[in-house]
Amino acid sequence: MKAQLHLQFSSINAGNGLSEPAPPGVRLDKLISAARHNEAAWRRFRALELALMSADGLDELLDLLLVQAPVDMDWDAVDLHLLDGDHEVRRLLHTRDQSDGTAGVRVRWLRDVSRCAAASAARGPLPRLGLYQPERHEELFAHLAAPPASVALLPLSRGRRGLGTYAIGSRDPDRFHHSLATDFLQHLAAVISVCVETAINREQLRHLGLTDALTAVGNRRYFDQRLNEEMMRAQRARASLGCLFVDVDHFKGINDRYGHAVGDEVLQTIAQRIRSQLRGADVVARYGGEEFSVLLPQADLARAADVAERIRRAIAEAPIAISGSIDLLAVTASIGVATCIGIDGDAEGHARRLLSAADTALYRAKQQGRNRVERAR
Repeated sequence: MKAQLHLQFSSINAGNGLSEPAPPGVRLDKLISAARHNEAAWRRFRALELALMSADGLDELLDLLLVQAPVDMDWDAVDLHLLDGDHEVRRLLHTRDQSDGTAGVRVRWLRDVSRCAAASAARGPLPRLGLYQPERHEELFAHLAAPPASVALLPLSRGRRGLGTYAIGSRDPDRFHHSLATDFLQHLAAVISVCVETAINREQLRHLGLTDALTAVGNRRYFDQRLNEEMMRAQRARASLGCLFVDVDHFKGINDRYGHAVGDEVLQTIAQRIRSQLRGADVVARYGGEEFSVLLPQADLARAADVAERIRRAIAEAPIAISGSIDLLAVTASIGVATCIGIDGDAEGHARRLLSAADTALYRAKQQGRNRVERAR
């Protein structure tokens, strides 16, 4: 029979009273052929397992599961549903900036595993195999022109915590027959579960190391890393890259008059207001103290200055409420703007010059009265 990894075990005619049993030589040839097929399939399975365990990050793991595994294992389709009730994992992937392409966009993220009928059906210790049933599996394989004939639903979990479902589809109705043993698929589900949990944990640790604890935007290390990445991307695409330096005006006076707790609230609010004016591909970080830095991919000087002006108005036009007080605190910010476009050569050198130009523009904005935007000259 055909097992779930497409391992084939040839049945041997032992005689049923209606026909003669196959000669010993024929039966031996069938056994040898089946053994060779199974050995090759097992090697592919082991190679997939090692690749999953060696994946460098969540994005690479998702690519392996959704792009490479179907090719290596001769599956016609796969689907991955992962539990992400508070959108944390999606935010991590978004922060990583997947604009260069990732299989992550093909993952269905679930707020609650019970909301997906296919995921609910796969809950439990063992994979579920059988024919594709539209009423039970309609959430699966939406990217296909036609649904598969048979499916295997692998429950993903760690301990008692459900992680989601990995679904495999085949055009062959017998490929994932409900009577087949599930040992290999059960093992694969365990491997995927460990790899998914590990990759998410690594992304969370990485995110913590690149995030400012007070404002929840990127920190200086994160900004420096992204600056080099965006500069190299701008060079490859011959595109522009905008940079803003945002500095809270008279912040020392706020701390001196109201205390550092209020100063922290001001910084948190400023970070939120800056982020509210940015696109998903833009980058914001707390550069140090009361200064924030922003990267605007594919933004020329006019557009970067327009974004800077929107940020300035968002900060200045709405006084900040102070916790435990009826007072509203008026806060303003000065912003320096610089851009580069069509550059060649040393990316790090260009990055330093871009920062210097934005910093010089910020200094001029503060010298000329604060609460204003100045462009680099």
